[in-house]
Amino acid sequence: MTINQHFVQFLSKYTPTDAEKAAYSLHRQSVEAKLASSFGVQHFWETGSFSNGTGVRFHSDLDVLTSIPAASQRTNSSYMLSAIKTALEERFTTSPIYIRTPSVVVDFSGSKRVEVTPGYYKTSVDDNLVYEIPQLGGGWIKTSPWAHNKYVTGVNTSLGYKVKPLVRLMKTLKHTRNIPISSFYLELRLAKYCEGETSIIYEYDMLRMLNRLVADGLAATRDPNGITGMVSACNTDAQKQDALSKLATASTRVNNAINAEKAGRHTDALYWWKMVFDREF
Repeated sequence: MTINQHFVQFLSKYTPTDAEKAAYSLHRQSVEAKLASSFGVQHFWETGSFSNGTGVRFHSDLDVLTSIPAASQRTNSSYMLSAIKTALEERFTTSPIYIRTPSVVVDFSGSKRVEVTPGYYKTSVDDNLVYEIPQLGGGWIKTSPWAHNKYVTGVNTSLGYKVKPLVRLMKTLKHTRNIPISSFYLELRLAKYCEGETSIIYEYDMLRMLNRLVADGLAATRDPNGITGMVSACNTDAQKQDALSKLATASTRVNNAINAEKAGRHTDALYWWKMVFDREF
């Protein structure tokens, strides 16, 4: 097999299956039913990696945005998160449930996690709904998953449908090497990088992206839709330093793999790709 064929096989392995999606769908329905009875929630959308086609099998959570009715709205987002956590604890008594702003996370069995983000409808921009969701400190921040998905899908289409697989590769690196970087940030940075490309070659574009992330110190990036504002890579400075160290290591290994492939050392190239993805390649 060529290195490119190995990439195709690897991507297939880490693409969520229909069975995995069906299992998440059942969890989503039970969460939705509880929030409907507790808060009168009528709108409940899947967002994030699964809805955008960049989810990673075995690792990605199911992200959902629940539209809290006006009667239940509160100024303090921390209060709303606590209220949702309490309601879900009443229903899922054996599942660990915790707050990870902006969401309440339910850890179902089989490593299936559902992240529930409460939101209030704010406005619409270019036919995309805009919601306010919790941010650290009890405040609220605007978001539009629909605008984000359209942006990434547009870049993906323009480059032969290879951008989303590239995002999946980078997210798989994040998960297999336990790199504490925001998946949303990673997806935005990759989509913005790919806008300036004319074609995608996975190994070379991974290397360029890794080098950019390290070179700019994981600087905050601007939402290209102008809705969310600046998006941070990590929650803390300690996480950022850890992420930068692991990304730099990954960059060295990818470079070694590319050089080995150029020199015709196929076995060495495979060795370095396995080092990139913690022996999973």
